[in-house]
Amino acid sequence: MKALLQKINILNHFDDVVETVKRFPLSVMCAGWVFVLTVLTIADIDVFKEETIGRIGLSLTLGYFWFGISQLVAESKGLNNIKHMALAILGFIPLLFITFGETEGFFRLAFIIPALLLFLMVAPFIRNQDSNISFWVFNRNVWFGVAVAIVAGGILAAGTSAALGAINYLFDLNLREKPYGYIMAFCFTILTPIYALAFIPKTFNFDEAQCNVPTQVNFIVNWILAPLIIVYMIILYAYFIKIGVNWEIPKGQLSFMITGFLGAGLVIYLISWPLHEAQSKALRFFAKFFFIAMLVPIVMQIVSIGMRIEQYGVTEKRYIVAASAVWFAFIAVGFLVQKLKLKHIPLSLAVLLLVSAIGPWSARDVSFSSQHNRMEAVLMEHNLLVEGKIIGLDTDKEVPFEVRQNISGIADYIFRHDHDFYGFDENYRFFKALNFNYVSKWENKNTQAALRDGRFNYTFSETVYNKTVTVSGVDYYIPRQYIAQNKSNRNRNKIKITDDIEASLSMLEGSIVQIIIGTGRPITFNLTELANKYVQESPNNNKLKAPIELEASNENYSVRLDIFSFMGKVKNDVAQVDSASTVIYITKR
Repeated sequence: MKALLQKINILNHFDDVVETVKRFPLSVMCAGWVFVLTVLTIADIDVFKEETIGRIGLSLTLGYFWFGISQLVAESKGLNNIKHMALAILGFIPLLFITFGETEGFFRLAFIIPALLLFLMVAPFIRNQDSNISFWVFNRNVWFGVAVAIVAGGILAAGTSAALGAINYLFDLNLREKPYGYIMAFCFTILTPIYALAFIPKTFNFDEAQCNVPTQVNFIVNWILAPLIIVYMIILYAYFIKIGVNWEIPKGQLSFMITGFLGAGLVIYLISWPLHEAQSKALRFFAKFFFIAMLVPIVMQIVSIGMRIEQYGVTEKRYIVAASAVWFAFIAVGFLVQKLKLKHIPLSLAVLLLVSAIGPWSARDVSFSSQHNRMEAVLMEHNLLVEGKIIGLDTDKEVPFEVRQNISGIADYIFRHDHDFYGFDENYRFFKALNFNYVSKWENKNTQAALRDGRFNYTFSETVYNKTVTVSGVDYYIPRQYIAQNKSNRNRNKIKITDDIEASLSMLEGSIVQIIIGTGRPITFNLTELANKYVQESPNNNKLKAPIELEASNENYSVRLDIFSFMGKVKNDVAQVDSASTVIYITKR
């Protein structure tokens, strides 16, 4: 039997797996525990609360990457086991604080996970004087392995699920979805992570003979990516010339377009590095002039985002754009004066991401501080904040419409991001203290027109907050919910009704409001007819006299949807709702 297994090469592959486990034991352990937690969740075995399982899973995911990084650092530095374990544990402790800290800390993972991936690229080279060749070949093998591992996991998952589905159909086994979940869990939490680790080189020094680009990548870089990035660069520079000639303010989205262009350019530069000298004219032109060409877009990016920050303060998105401008400037200047190596591109970005994630200088904290200061300044200017206390309007005093709209916009940001402002944590109590109504960004000072520039916005202005609401005759009451359409259909409001029942509320394309209660069939409300009626009959009045009541049901529940506001656009003479504010009443059938 052993001879047969050796002949078909199974034992050799098994030996590779064992070697990978021995080399990265902590990372493999994290992947294994993620698999166990996933299986328990699929099997509905409540070992921990759902939130606790999520936090443990996130910690283990971060641990998988961090322990891989620490292993590579230990190997490159020749650290003994004690020093290696000390490095691994000391680095993992802050990650635990993040995942088991306050809920807002989850936002930081959007920076920390990419930072860990970038550190994985440079872990063996952080303080070594290795050549660009070694760095490039190492990462070619790593990322090729990641791609192969993902494809292998996907193929095994799809093939095994198809085989199980065929058995289920042919033999009438009446299998539910859980076995398929177990298959997916194994493929993507065991097979893919361990297989990816197996591709990480065991040596970190390579020579020029090993620095080669696969033929397919060579073609894509030379004849697709390089020409495209040059065309995009020409378009941007043409727009810069237009700005200079017309002396016009850059458009608001320009900074994001520049970020995309510069980021894509750096990725192409890294991928194509061995090809810069002897390939197509487009690629040679790109490699020779890209860092010089970065300078003008960087200046325009700084100007564009600087204007937005001066007008509206810092938000997470503007923070990211501003931080990326600083990083792009560092990279461009560093490569122009030939002081940087390839490894400094991911290394500097990883450091920037960590800075953006942690501490008072993080994107979240800087953004809140900026918006908090803006709110303080505008309230104090109009005597609405005196000696640390909110002062409401007098009946004989009025704050200008634009100021009230500005205050409403800042309040939206502060409270939507779960911040506190002088003891207030939501709009209703805050505006009640100010003694004026919230002003939507869609409202217009000079008209109450519902239909404006192709958009409509209908609102019932009387609030139901802090008032008695009659809910007799129904089993569940869900207070005001705001829903907005998202093309990916991911923008769902998750609502805990009971310990065992959860509802999912979303706005789908086609003006459809959908609510799913537990595991039941979706209940839908089509707002198309409603919106068209109001647009045709009341195009110049955006006030609803009362909430609009809609009813629908499935085999388990009857639902009454009270629409307090809805907005959208008119396209091809058809009103399309893209967001709404609702209150929900649910009755068991």
